[in-house]
Amino acid sequence: MANSPLFISLLLLLSSGTSSLVQAQNSHPPTTQVPAPTKASVSADKITAPQYPGGENEMLKLLAMNARYPSQAQIAKKAGRAIMQVTIDEAGKLRNIKAAYTDNPLFEKEGMRVLKLMPKWEPAKNNGTPVSSTYLFPFTFKMSGSDGNEMPLPEDNTKEVSEKISADAPAQPVYLAEEVVIVGYGVSRSR
Repeated sequence: MANSPLFISLLLLLSSGTSSLVQAQNSHPPTTQVPAPTKASVSADKITAPQYPGGENEMLKLLAMNARYPSQAQIAKKAGRAIMQVTIDEAGKLRNIKAAYTDNPLFEKEGMRVLKLMPKWEPAKNNGTPVSSTYLFPFTFKMSGSDGNEMPLPEDNTKEVSEKISADAPAQPVYLAEEVVIVGYGVSRSR
């Protein structure tokens, strides 16, 4: 986070009178492995990260094309975060999709919905042998008012959440995806 955030606009989404913009924020290197204590069964220097089919850009496209600002949150002008946790098993299937952190159940539900659309991955490997790994997906839902001012967001706790997960399961590698930012621009009213 030493560098200023680089925003990459991915897609402008229009649905049912509301609009959202999904961005990936390069606030940390993509697919960063979170440092963790290691056990003898997994050696961090022999692990290869799980791979989304087609690479990270294809993964971000999937998220951009499918992520939506929850309409109830948009109408209520709610902003917030959800850090979704996923296990990518030895076969590359996504399992145990859940919120590691959320400040609004609507954001958790949306993160879960989008992640369930993902296909099978190439699993992480330890010395060439497939192993389970944990992947974290931070989603930020920003709300921009008609006056151009953004609604305040809670403090970003992605680092603390990822360190806790890593400490809770030190034998399993933990990876952190780029932050996905979904911007809501308010509700259009028909006249």
